[in-house]
Amino acid sequence: MHMYRLAGTYYDVGVEYGTLLHASRFSLPPITPAQVGFAAKCEKRVAQHAPELLDELDGMIAGSRYHADHLKALALTLNIPPACSIVAIAGQHTADGRPLFGRNHDWYAWYGRCAALVEVQIPGELAAIGGNDLFIGRHDGLNEAGLAIGITNVMGGRHTPGVMFPLAVRHVLHTCRTTEQAAAYLEGIPYIRNTNFLIADAAGTIAMVEASPRRVNVTYAADGFAVVTNHFQTERMALLENTKYRPATSLQRLYRLRAWFDTRQSPVTLDSLKAILSAPYPAGMWNPAPKSRRPFGTVWSWAAQLGDRALHFASPDRPRYQCFSF
Repeated sequence: MHMYRLAGTYYDVGVEYGTLLHASRFSLPPITPAQVGFAAKCEKRVAQHAPELLDELDGMIAGSRYHADHLKALALTLNIPPACSIVAIAGQHTADGRPLFGRNHDWYAWYGRCAALVEVQIPGELAAIGGNDLFIGRHDGLNEAGLAIGITNVMGGRHTPGVMFPLAVRHVLHTCRTTEQAAAYLEGIPYIRNTNFLIADAAGTIAMVEASPRRVNVTYAADGFAVVTNHFQTERMALLENTKYRPATSLQRLYRLRAWFDTRQSPVTLDSLKAILSAPYPAGMWNPAPKSRRPFGTVWSWAAQLGDRALHFASPDRPRYQCFSF
C-alpha cells in the first residue's frame, strides 16, 4: 500500500496523482471500443452529479500521459467487483460514547501492490482520507466532519450509464457532513450496477443505502448498529440481486459481525473493533489471500472513531493498525 497526501484544486490533485501513477509504471488493464463508448455515456451522468471529478480526471490525464479514452474508460466504468464487510456502531453502544466505523476491503491481492490510502485537501471542500481504486474514486473513507462511508458489491442487475460507486463515495466525502445529506445524494443519482453503501456520522446516525440501476432503498439503523456485506438485505431490493454469483461468505460474514455485537460482554471499543476486523476468517473478518494464481483476500482494513480526524489502517504488508491523522 502507498500513502499519498494531495492538495490543491481538483485539477491540481489530478495532475499530482496522475504523475505519481505514471512514475509507478502502472500498466493500465486493456479496454475495448465498447467500454470507450459506454464511458462517454457515463461521463454525461457524472457531469450532472459530480462534475468536479471530471476536472480531476482531466488533471490525471495530463499528469499521467495515459491516453484519455483509456483512462476515462477505466475511471468511469471499472468493473472488477470487490467483496467487503462494513460495520457501524452508534455511541450508545461504545465505551466512550462516540460512534465507530470499520471496514475490510477484500479484492485480488495484486491490487494491493497498486492501491493507496489517499488524503485530499481541496480549498472550500471537506478534507477526507480513504482507500483509493487507482484513479479518482474511493472505495471508502472518512472526512473532517466525522462522516464515514464504504461500499460493497452486489452481483446482478443490468449495466446502465451512471455514476460508478467510487465516484459517488468521493463526492460524498468532500461535500456531505451528515448521514442524511449523504443518503439524499446517493438516493438521487443513477447507478451503473448494484452496490451497497454504509454511512455513519459523528452524531451516530447510520444508514444503509442499497442501490441499483432500477431503484435505491435507504434504511436507517434504529438500534444504532448496522452491517453490510455482499448482498441486499431488504425485500424490496432482494429481487434485483443475482444470488447465483453471491460470494459464499457474504451471509457468514454478516452473521459473524452480528453475533460479535450481540454477544459482547462490554461496550465496544476501537480496539475490540480492530480485533474482529483483523482476526482471520471465520473467527473474524480478515481473509488471508491463498497462494494461488489469482489470490483473493483482504487488501486493507480500517477503523475509526467518528469525530476524530484519524483513521486506523492495516494492510497485508503492514498488518498492525497504524493511525493516520489528517
